[in-house]
Formats: sequence, C-alpha cells, structure tokens
Amino acid sequence: MIEKAVKPEVIIRSVRQASGKSPAMLICNANDFYPKPIKLKWMRDDKEVTDDVMSTEELADGDWYYQIHSHLEYFPKPGEKISCVVEHASSHRPMIYHWGKNRADTAKYDHRNQTI
Repeated sequence: MIEKAVKPEVIIRSVRQASGKSPAMLICNANDFYPKPIKLKWMRDDKEVTDDVMSTEELADGDWYYQIHSHLEYFPKPGEKISCVVEHASSHRPMIYHWGKNRADTAKYDHRNQTI
C-alpha cells in the first residue's frame, strides 16, 4: 500500500508585539499534514534560531491529519528576515515561509513562497 503524503498548511502570525523588556512572539502553525513526522525550525537572517523557541508535539486532528505549533520570542530588529522552515515527507526540499515585512498581523504563504 502506498501512503499519500499531504503538505501542511502553514501560517505565521504575530501573537504579541514587543513592549519594553517583553519580547515579541510569532507562532508558526502547520496544519492538516500527513504522515506525522515533521520538523519546524526558525531562521533569522538565514541563521537557525534555537533559543527562545517552544514547539508542541505533533497533535492528531482526529481526521487522520496532524498539526504542530512553534513559538518564537524575539526582539525585532529593522530589516531582519524571519522565516519558518518546514521539513516534511510531502516535499523533497524544505518549505520556507517568510514573515512579511510591513504587513498585517498574519502572513500566509503557499508552497511556492508566494503571498496568497
């Protein structure tokens, strides 16, 4: 039997703005993917961020699909590039989702990294 891999729907959004000594927080949601193994990582100016990152385990949706969420706390810097990189069996190479500059509080990109 051949299993069909299903690409995740990925959304990056801001859940908290930086204020004073409190960092801003972004969340990267990957939803409705199959099979379960997946890796999410954050990149800041093309360098992997491992500090101040919290991720959930893969969670079953109850309909054969899975979801996972990763949070990044950070202090914004002008002109920086922040991305959520998703590695999953549904793609031969990592899928990169960029947090948009000068955008509303949500940024959603399709699998070709084009804004929807």
